[in-house]
Amino acid sequence: MTGKNLWNCLVGLIVAVACVAFGYSTIPDTDDVENPIYSITFKISPTTRNVFYSRIEAFAEANAFAIRSAPTRPNSDSSLTQLWREDIKIIGVNPFDPNVYNFHFYNNDSVPVNPKSLSYLVQEIKAVVKNLKGASFEEQ
Repeated sequence: MTGKNLWNCLVGLIVAVACVAFGYSTIPDTDDVENPIYSITFKISPTTRNVFYSRIEAFAEANAFAIRSAPTRPNSDSSLTQLWREDIKIIGVNPFDPNVYNFHFYNNDSVPVNPKSLSYLVQEIKAVVKNLKGASFEEQ
């Protein structure tokens, strides 16, 4: 190996190490990752799916949430449901099984949810499946 090739390899190595070091320093801290403050999974029988959606809409209206629900894929029973208001947002999705809905509650960064309000909302969303035949929930 000639001196020029050795020099080029050394410069390339220094640049690569600098890029890795700089890239690592710009990776966001994992503490900034937004994790759910509460999660619940609903299991719904196919015959009660429409009633379940109606009750989620009623939950949203009764608790001052804006709501949006849409299929995640054309011609599919999978859906994404988003509920939001000033202090909290809720994301509901059933990507793998059309009868299993996962709902995750998140703080709104600008106005964190009051713990009493969160507790109330948890009880209210559990009530969505109360007396709904073939429906159950599991907290996570």
